[in-house]
Amino acid sequence: MADDIYLYDLTGVNLHGLSMEVTFYKDFLDTINIIPEVFRVNIDGESYKTAGDPFLESTATDQMKENYGQLLNNIYSIFVKGISNGRSWSEEKTKNIINNGPYSITSEIIENDLITSTMYPDQFESYLEEITSCEKDEKCDYNYSIVKWKDVDRSKEYVSDWLPEKKNNIALIYAVGGIMPGESQKGPSGSTVMGHKTINKAIKSAREDKNIDAIILRIDSGGGSAFASDQMWREVDLTTNNEDIEELAIAGNRKELDYLIGDIANEIGSLNSEITASNFAKAKNLDSLSSNDVAASITNMIGEVIGTVAYLNAMLCGENKVYFLGRVSLNSNIKAAIEDRLKLANITGIFEDNREYANVLGALVYLKDKIT
Repeated sequence: MADDIYLYDLTGVNLHGLSMEVTFYKDFLDTINIIPEVFRVNIDGESYKTAGDPFLESTATDQMKENYGQLLNNIYSIFVKGISNGRSWSEEKTKNIINNGPYSITSEIIENDLITSTMYPDQFESYLEEITSCEKDEKCDYNYSIVKWKDVDRSKEYVSDWLPEKKNNIALIYAVGGIMPGESQKGPSGSTVMGHKTINKAIKSAREDKNIDAIILRIDSGGGSAFASDQMWREVDLTTNNEDIEELAIAGNRKELDYLIGDIANEIGSLNSEITASNFAKAKNLDSLSSNDVAASITNMIGEVIGTVAYLNAMLCGENKVYFLGRVSLNSNIKAAIEDRLKLANITGIFEDNREYANVLGALVYLKDKIT
């Protein structure tokens, strides 16, 4: 953080709280007889999947207000903590200063410690010369230059690029932000937008680099464009050979890496000895890891997580069957781990043939019923 901050005289500090605006199109669409089709999850007639609300509603629903309210509160909390830490203020002082903003009177800006003072550019340059000047015959090591923030801002470098680890030759790709078609870019309030073209370029670059042995795709996103997501999935699919992963997992032994209940006790209550106590817990004691064992442990862990979420939701809904859709359960190791978890709650998993096409088929059936 800067030790001193100087502004031009007669300028202000536009410091204030956060707000969000949403444009609603429903009334306009009604006037031209367009009915939008939006697919989303509803529970008891309420949906917190509010991305389509601007096309379905005339005003913000309670769920949209709650969603955006939580989002703004989280951003505001980060905002306050960042200012407080940078200026060595209490959070209460920071909030008071924000609540009293914005500031347009110079004396108020200085009084609230938002800046040190005001100067014209020529005064600032003279000031720098003064504080870096040396007495006669004194050796000086000072060296300064005046730069613009836009010339040193490196935030764009963190939007999408992949970074190979020097030791293990692993490419790490950060996929952060809402998913949109096109290039990644900075979004509002310091956020980022994940563009499919940027992510695909990074994945392809890493895949074709002969010095890269593995790729980690770290996703931090609330979702977004289905089209852009599908384009990125295709690039991931070209990079990952699912059959190879399954073959590795089948040949591996997760017991080499995972602690099982049987490693601790014969059984715990109704939990048998084959149930995982801790994923990858044995790995830290090994000098090297087998690719087969790693694949077996990872696919098992994925299945355990999916199975646990599935049976907990089934119990909440009072159901004893869960239907699984999509491609993930096509991996036999993942499917087996899902079924093992479901058995803990006496829940039956239904895995229909061609389930990887279920979402598309469901959408087509829905549209057919709507049209007819």
